[in-house]
Amino acid sequence: KMPSPRLVMRSRSSVKVSADFLGSPANLIVCGCTALFLVAGRFGIAPTTNKLATPGLKLEEFKSGLISNDPAGFTVVDVLYLGTSGHAVAIGIVLGLKGIGAL
Repeated sequence: KMPSPRLVMRSRSSVKVSADFLGSPANLIVCGCTALFLVAGRFGIAPTTNKLATPGLKLEEFKSGLISNDPAGFTVVDVLYLGTSGHAVAIGIVLGLKGIGAL
């Protein structure tokens, strides 16, 4: 006959939840870059699906077929692409600053 394994009750340990990241320099850089890219796209400074860049870097209207209720024609594709671009630039800034020891 095999002995049954004993159930061991472990003591409960407290879990510390920290929200220190919300105001950190890295968080502010990521939020700032993402907001900057979204604002640039929304107000026509950056290319979007309905405003493409020409070889001379001028924005010209383009009929993409994407429908939006936004007066400027800002679509969900624009939000995803500009948000991703903003995050990518922010990651580069944060890693660069960490690399030189400034962050």
